[in-house]
Amino acid sequence: YEGIRELAEEATLLDPEYAEAFALYSMILLQHTHLPAERMCDLYDALVPPAMEAARRALELDSTLVIPHVTLGHALWEHELDVEGGRREFEMALRLDPDDPDANIFYGWFLIVNGRPREGLRYLDRASEAYQLRGRYHHLRSIAYGYLGSEEQAEEPYFRMLAARFGLDSWAGYALRDFLLRQGRVEEAIELTVEMGSDTTARPLDERFPFALALGNGAAVDRIIERDIAAGESRLASLRSYRAGYHEQALGLLEQWWETRRSCRTRMQMWLLADYPELISEPRFQALADEVGIPWRESELWADMSD
Repeated sequence: YEGIRELAEEATLLDPEYAEAFALYSMILLQHTHLPAERMCDLYDALVPPAMEAARRALELDSTLVIPHVTLGHALWEHELDVEGGRREFEMALRLDPDDPDANIFYGWFLIVNGRPREGLRYLDRASEAYQLRGRYHHLRSIAYGYLGSEEQAEEPYFRMLAARFGLDSWAGYALRDFLLRQGRVEEAIELTVEMGSDTTARPLDERFPFALALGNGAAVDRIIERDIAAGESRLASLRSYRAGYHEQALGLLEQWWETRRSCRTRMQMWLLADYPELISEPRFQALADEVGIPWRESELWADMSD
């Protein structure tokens, strides 16, 4: 990524009138915000303003380019918290080219996070076959399935396809492992863990959270959550608490995370409804949803999903 970013920036310097170079540079900067980093929000704040500047320069030079509208749509929505402004840019990109994979992927993501997962999935499916094979596509589908309900994704061939495509050592391998555990197929999950290259003898297997849950080892579940809390991993501890059925604790830890990471609004948007569906009737949950701009109310959330 760093090499690509440097080349794109050099292109804008070599020819300040080359619209496509500014368009590409804007998208590369935006993609950088999703790379692993010690403080994701700081990285985001450093890269989004120049991405928006490059996108606007590209549109000054050529208003028919799709990518600058996609960049601006994503940046306005996530960084500027301007949902309607982001929507307008995405829709403009799709009017210019209804088949553009980036426009479809980013607009699909936008719809999913803003409470319209069925419609969002349709845009993801409109992306080209080549684009669908990338990890981002399947990651976004998994978010959509989280909104729609786990039963719609509970098909073993789908998980095995992802693991075959991206490798057992990827997130897809862990998704397959967790699927097997949810099915009660603990021995198969252990075999898969060995295939993934994990040393099952390094520590007791039931100390690993998914196995602890599947085996009903409450003491191990509690120990793992306590270690997360001691390490300051409040978001991870919250999610594990929720999966263990400790809903009050999950909400408290999530609120604690949000108090310290308020600039990560879009991350909270993606997590809240997808990861904590059973808490939607809780007033504290609803207050968080209101604060980050999610239409949690049933009349709003499901109005676009009646098809």
